[in-house]
Amino acid sequence: MLDVEELGIDMIAKEIADRANDGTDAVYLSWDIDSFDPSYAPGTGEPEPNGLTSREGIRMVRLLSKSFDPNRFAMDLVEVAPAYDVSDNSSYNGGITSGLGQRLIIELLAGLSLTKRGLQDGDPVRPHNYRGTGNTYHFSDGPRPQIPERD
Repeated sequence: MLDVEELGIDMIAKEIADRANDGTDAVYLSWDIDSFDPSYAPGTGEPEPNGLTSREGIRMVRLLSKSFDPNRFAMDLVEVAPAYDVSDNSSYNGGITSGLGQRLIIELLAGLSLTKRGLQDGDPVRPHNYRGTGNTYHFSDGPRPQIPERD
């Protein structure tokens, strides 16, 4: 955690990508959910105080998904234990830990999909080069449209 505080998530993600891409044919990342602080992921077998925040983890996934060839990258998320989650497991996402795990996987898949299309700007939910009409989105290489603010 000291590295995160000293270097920041962006620098750490760059270091991970640089090392992983150096002379490798493919990259496989196995991420333990217990790297997150228990306040963000209590449902794990080995909670570790002073871990990552959910914001740091989501940022890391967004950066890493843009750093690898989508055809040569895979990731798993391990140590998720909903039975140990102290939050409400009857909620739509199965509790805090499961919800964070789902979000990380969605962010990864969306980021890899955008990377495969050659899109790097913006976050996976609202990339910078889309034209939205209702519920349909059209991606273009043209000028960046104005994106409406979220409510």
